[in-house]
Amino acid sequence: MGKVNEPRLAPFFLNNLGKNRHILFLGSGRKQSKNARSYYLMLRLGKKLILYLFVFFLPVLLVSLILFWRERNAPSLSAAKRNEKQFDWVSYYGSGNLAMLSRFGLIDIDAGDSAGNYTTADISGLKSSGSVVVSYLNIGACETFRSYWNQARAFSLGAYQGWPGEFWMDAGNPGWRDLIVDTVAPRLAVKGVQGFCLDNIELFQQFPNRPDIRAGIVDIVYRLRQKYPRMLIIAQNGIDILNDPGPDGRQFWQYINAEAHEEVSSTYDPYRKIDTAVSSALIDRLSAWKVKGLLVYTLDYAGDNSGLAGYDYRRSLAAGFHPYVSNKDLNKVYLWRFAAGSDRYFPGPAPAAATRAGQPYGA
Repeated sequence: MGKVNEPRLAPFFLNNLGKNRHILFLGSGRKQSKNARSYYLMLRLGKKLILYLFVFFLPVLLVSLILFWRERNAPSLSAAKRNEKQFDWVSYYGSGNLAMLSRFGLIDIDAGDSAGNYTTADISGLKSSGSVVVSYLNIGACETFRSYWNQARAFSLGAYQGWPGEFWMDAGNPGWRDLIVDTVAPRLAVKGVQGFCLDNIELFQQFPNRPDIRAGIVDIVYRLRQKYPRMLIIAQNGIDILNDPGPDGRQFWQYINAEAHEEVSSTYDPYRKIDTAVSSALIDRLSAWKVKGLLVYTLDYAGDNSGLAGYDYRRSLAAGFHPYVSNKDLNKVYLWRFAAGSDRYFPGPAPAAATRAGQPYGA
């Protein structure tokens, strides 16, 4: 009677799969050799599979986690965010008043170094309070006090009437566009602001015979969106350019998060109501963009006149917009008593002609 081979357990040295080719298996003779080859092939296949998972799956997982984190931590203008604050939004280009500003959900300040209003630490503190902070960015004009004025003056198109020390800029010139996108905006971003409120977009209306200026404004906003895909971009008084096409085939409005419009219901010099028919027509136009998904912010001017400010708030809130009312120079923070919690509907008469497609404003 022949000797019976004793079964032996196979030691699987997983840490040295490439080196340990002589692996013992249960069985004997030809059967053992066949099993050994089969298991060896399986182990090689398993090793490759593990390698592929690490090479392909792990990077995808890491990228997905990073995108998820950025989405969770990106600045938001959502209603939930605003409801955490007593007041909806503020536009203030003075300095200080950090405690008052922290009571607003969205804060529009001038964070430029040359303005000297706020430090990086100030902005960080406002953000820590739960507010979203954006900075004024003048893309159609330039003030002489700006730190980049010496670079900008070569692009001047003339004085901005009514605002001493400010000049219209040639947005049709690539040099001006580069200055804004590659120098001015990065200086603001490094201070920690979460977006930009773009002013003097209506520059092209001052120079109607220069279509390159209009195209240049669109190009600036397109490039800002490309450079800062996660930052908020609010276009001020951009309603007449929202349909213009950009370099990638999209329209201007698709590069921004919100449209802010000045002097919807009241104006300054002196503080007074705007003609009701004119105001209502503008509200109708803004409402059409709200339906498309753009948030609409209104900035009216009443100074310290609470009666006029209340009128402005009622008209804006009835349309479902987000109002703020200030003085001409935007150098005072107003905590209007009727504005607290104003992202909820504020009762009051609807504006004249306050229907669109048969539906009342605020419905």
